[in-house]
Amino acid sequence: MALSKPVQLALRWLFENPLPIPGVCGIIGDYASWFQGVHYKTINTNARDNTALIALPNGRLASGSHDGTVRVWNTNTGACLLTFAGHTDGVWALAVLSEATLASGSADSTVRVWNTNTGACLLTLAGHTGGVWVLAALSEAMLASGSHDGTMRVWNTNTGACLLTFAGHTGGLMALAVLSDGKLASGSYDKTVRVWDANTGACLLTLAGHTSYVRSLAVLRDGKLASGSQDRTVRVWDVSSGVCSMTLAGHTAPVWALAPLSDGTLASGSWDKTVRVWDTDTGVCLLTLVGHTSYVNALAVLGDGKLVSGSCDGSMLMWH
Repeated sequence: MALSKPVQLALRWLFENPLPIPGVCGIIGDYASWFQGVHYKTINTNARDNTALIALPNGRLASGSHDGTVRVWNTNTGACLLTFAGHTDGVWALAVLSEATLASGSADSTVRVWNTNTGACLLTLAGHTGGVWVLAALSEAMLASGSHDGTMRVWNTNTGACLLTFAGHTGGLMALAVLSDGKLASGSYDKTVRVWDANTGACLLTLAGHTSYVRSLAVLRDGKLASGSQDRTVRVWDVSSGVCSMTLAGHTAPVWALAPLSDGTLASGSWDKTVRVWDTDTGVCLLTLVGHTSYVNALAVLGDGKLVSGSCDGSMLMWH
């Protein structure tokens, strides 16, 4: 008899983590807990909130904060290695360009490019007339930015030149993703997802179905696109046909973050203070991860497959 997906996940976790006593885990900040077979450790950022997260090479993690800084963390020790200061408003978006460069988007309407080894600001990209809420790296020298001004821009991060401006949404852009074929997807306050030709700026497809604005996007292992919304749902789209193949319902507040996991499942972070893990083949919620005391704003997947969630409570939780 075939085992269910939750049972498979539980057995795999036990095989990979043969602990004699459940609940034993690494501790950062003197914090340890146990929930549904999942244990985590906490990094206390001492910031007002964590608005963006992204994994960096060599076991590091970058976080953006409402205080206008970007910080780089050692995920094994919880130590803050670097603080990037320069933005004059909150940092809402991060994108890795190369092993040594990171881009940040801010409510101050600019994008900055940083050296992640030294903390030096290499470049400031100015042109948006509203806050930059989302970023997506197209290559080491090409970056897409989405703004509250309703446009998306593509930049050459070597020269600082704006190469293309995409217009079409009737509201601010809140989400970006690079599809498996190189096209760009954007989510907006206008409740839609649009698919764009990244070379010409042409809008190829509009995905409609959400009843409130689209706050997060993620590309799944099979090439489908997931969108998280203020309407409390996650939708899964076939971008070749524009059809919504599945709606994942369960969160009781807006879904602000999505992250595909290495086993093909999808994690979603919500303002209901939880993270949920979904089987995107069946639509079943496999796990609900509880621990944050405020909104979950951001998710990131580390190189070893662990999930990190960032919250308005000022902490980052690391999950198996």
